[in-house]
Amino acid sequence: MRRPMLFALSFFLFALSTIPAVASQRIVIRRVVLEGVKKLPAAEQERIIRNVQQHVMNKTEIDEAAERVRYGFQRDGFFHVFVQDPTVKVVARRENEETVDLVMDVQEGEQYRLKEIRFSGSNEFPVAAMRAQFPVADGGIFNREKIGVGLDRLRRLYGSKGYINFSAVPETEEDVAGHTVALMVELDTGAVFHFGKLIVAGEESQPGASQKLLTTWKKHEGQVYDPAALEQFLRELHARPQIKPEQIFEISQDPITHVVIPRIVLSPGCTATLGGLCRF
Repeated sequence: MRRPMLFALSFFLFALSTIPAVASQRIVIRRVVLEGVKKLPAAEQERIIRNVQQHVMNKTEIDEAAERVRYGFQRDGFFHVFVQDPTVKVVARRENEETVDLVMDVQEGEQYRLKEIRFSGSNEFPVAAMRAQFPVADGGIFNREKIGVGLDRLRRLYGSKGYINFSAVPETEEDVAGHTVALMVELDTGAVFHFGKLIVAGEESQPGASQKLLTTWKKHEGQVYDPAALEQFLRELHARPQIKPEQIFEISQDPITHVVIPRIVLSPGCTATLGGLCRF
């Protein structure tokens, strides 16, 4: 059985809650009860419960609780886990704050293992190099989180060779009888991009700031796009270690010439220093 599967650590699909969404009202979770669990060890259940308690803080976020629990079980290979929306029991109420217990029925299903990972659509890297991006061995627990990590590392690997629009679409092939899942990853590299000229806009914090940025950038212009080069550029300017490229650069693409155009906007009124040249 083959089915599409999307992995993302930063979003959830949530069912509609039966509780009015009053986001301003704080929720304190006293207890989370997972009913029906038979296979997941108690320590792993506690980890999932702590995650819910730490992240659900208002009535709107209660909608996330079931997905957080589902994600936790899928980290441990319970591929088809079913988690019912929580029953909310209010145990105390104060102005703008409720203390509640959450009760969720869980049907774990079978625990699945990874059969293999196959790739199609590109031979830019050896299969072994692509497979090494995924921190789970064949035969290991099919861990949704580790698959997501592997897909992100794969994106970074191709991004280092100029494939700024690279995408990897995973599909799963399930062996119900054997309780295994094979992962097929369809790769679309897109075109190789190169760095173009640096655009410097805004007001200089000191004379010559723009020219120093342009001079330092010159060695990167025309090179194959690699996000690591943006980090290197900041280090060459002796930027503060906590300054990240996404805080400094505005990045655009020219789809005709396959050029990445970086832009920096100088602003003397900001707080983080970039090489003493400007304040962001």
